[in-house]
Amino acid sequence: MLRGLYSAATAMDAATTNQEIISHNLAYANVPGFRRSVMSFETFETRLQRQLASEPGAYLGTRVSQVKTDFQMGRLEQTGRPLDVALASPEGFFVLGGPDGPRYTRSGVFHIGEDGNLVTSTGVPVQGAGGPIAIPADASPSQIRIGTDGTVWVNENQVGQLDIVRFADLDRLQPTGTLSFSAPPDMPPEPAEVTVAQGMRESSNVSAVDELVRMIAGMRYFEASQRALRQLGETVHEHTNPQAG
Repeated sequence: MLRGLYSAATAMDAATTNQEIISHNLAYANVPGFRRSVMSFETFETRLQRQLASEPGAYLGTRVSQVKTDFQMGRLEQTGRPLDVALASPEGFFVLGGPDGPRYTRSGVFHIGEDGNLVTSTGVPVQGAGGPIAIPADASPSQIRIGTDGTVWVNENQVGQLDIVRFADLDRLQPTGTLSFSAPPDMPPEPAEVTVAQGMRESSNVSAVDELVRMIAGMRYFEASQRALRQLGETVHEHTNPQAG
């Protein structure tokens, strides 16, 4: 019976974690380049293997296996803004600089920073093939052209080329913020041959309708676990306090 109490309590805890993830996805549903998170539960096979290995608590309750990033591609939306760029393949990433090493993003909403370099909306420098991409001080956004190969032109002069990379295993990338990721040292980036579209933005890959459906299902799961916990608690109370009835 106590095992049942524990199972119901861990199910409620897992449901709460799932609701937090869904809420986070919905909060950034309209942010270009955002990638939704997905929670998965531990499979019966994994649970059985841990139980056979005599791992303490292996058979008890509901366990969250992992929280992964869904790298499915979002929709491409035309904006006409010269410094909006999108990647036409789900495997490519723009490279960002910074004091903590390179970061990687799908969001191509760029600006010209105070130092004249191409930066993200939060001021992080966008890396070119040879370092930051410097835009001449007298250039206006309308004079900037970005080719399908990522080359950056101001009028007829090439000023850089976007560094675009791919990774062998996307599941090993770790979020370092809302829109960026880091890679482990043993998984170096590889050059990616991806078509670049100027004047386009890639939307997030969050479907608000799907997330709301998951949220409702999660609420029902939580409520069912809560009812089970309450009923089990009442049963335990009756058995341990026979005079209470």
